Amino acid sequence: METQFPYDNKVSITINSKKSVKSTIRVRVPSWAARSMIVRVNGRKAGSGEPGTYVTLLKAWETGDVISFELPMAFKTTVYKGLEEGYNDNSHYIVEYGPIIMAAVNQENPQSKIELKLKSKRLEKNLSPIPGKPLFFSIHGNDDVVFRPYFELQEELFTCYPSITFL
Repeated sequence: METQFPYDNKVSITINSKKSVKSTIRVRVPSWAARSMIVRVNGRKAGSGEPGTYVTLLKAWETGDVISFELPMAFKTTVYKGLEEGYNDNSHYIVEYGPIIMAAVNQENPQSKIELKLKSKRLEKNLSPIPGKPLFFSIHGNDDVVFRPYFELQEELFTCYPSITFL
């Protein structure tokens, strides 16, 4: 299997067998997938599946056969409902990109509270990838704050529950 996930959503699996083997291979479409996922065998569409299902491939597999697909990732915002005091006011959100929890980091003033004001009710319309920084996104109208993967944080101050006001 070859992949750079989560930094790249492409996945390629190359079969290596001494002889032809008739077998069923099931490719899981993750429940967090943004839409149906197309699976290809040797470059041709072999099937597709909805999030939370499998794509079943039955074939006499030969060395060099390649199964490939792209994991459909998208942003999802959910109103925070939890135990963290001060965050259960219906203005704090959890932001996910595919299976990744995103953290908001204030680059300019790390001590300030992060309160975003967005023109569109769809978060993804307010975000732009930052060139050369995979999984880093700038926020239109909020130039001092970026979203980045929670798992990459070291010592930065951040929040996984930013306050978002949709204008």
